[in-house]
Amino acid sequence: MSNAEILMPDGTNATGRVILGALATAAPFAGIAIEISRHYRGRCKWLVMWGIGGDNRSYLRDNHIKAGGYVQLWGIGFFKREKVRGYCKCSINQDYATRWLDKTSPIANRWDVLQLDLRDDHDPKGHIVLAGIGPKQRMYMSPTLDHWERDKLAELQKRFPGRRIVYRPKPNRMSPQLRCETDAKSDISQVLKGAALVVCMHSNVAVDAVLAGVPFESEDGVSTWLKGKPYTKDTRLDFCKRISRWQYKQEEMVDAWHFLESMIRA
Repeated sequence: MSNAEILMPDGTNATGRVILGALATAAPFAGIAIEISRHYRGRCKWLVMWGIGGDNRSYLRDNHIKAGGYVQLWGIGFFKREKVRGYCKCSINQDYATRWLDKTSPIANRWDVLQLDLRDDHDPKGHIVLAGIGPKQRMYMSPTLDHWERDKLAELQKRFPGRRIVYRPKPNRMSPQLRCETDAKSDISQVLKGAALVVCMHSNVAVDAVLAGVPFESEDGVSTWLKGKPYTKDTRLDFCKRISRWQYKQEEMVDAWHFLESMIRA
């Protein structure tokens, strides 16, 4: 029987509390013994955390893996993402589930229920979308990222002289002011419509680009699994089927436990 420590420190946000609570409730039905802690104990096979960017979570993750355990990292989902009620995604040990996708069978059931269509919104002569970095990501990864958007804009302006560039900062977050068109309010599908390219550090915007059929450049994140693969509708669909198995709603956590256990046994 597997066991799991669900780390729920003070300050865990509402969505995190709901998702971690749902995992705790579902665990016995999946054959998992759990303990809930405010401070890391390190006595279990699994360490379950909401997010990775705050406090000393990265340090705890690394220590738990070194001790032979596995770490679940939960956050807002890829598709139909919404606080509390929406889908939340998971990875094992790494920030992103990228390295696990080859082991993930692209079965259709979790994708089909989303009722999402793959579109063809790409225009090779269209604008370029530059996706911004969120404040938590910036703080967690490196202060040098303070200049990432500005440096990337300068690079794109040099590569594509005269091309329209639309900066998409994280909505409702503090972000750098860039000397180009900025759109933080429109639905992302509208921002992507007619785009030639999406450029991001490691953003869900890359997944949105896959839905829209717009090519993207991403330095990190689950979307890098597509690097070197033909950017066809079949490949995009295969990718979407795989990553949709890595996101769950709060009422689906028995299935989540079974899936995650199957991954580490594979």
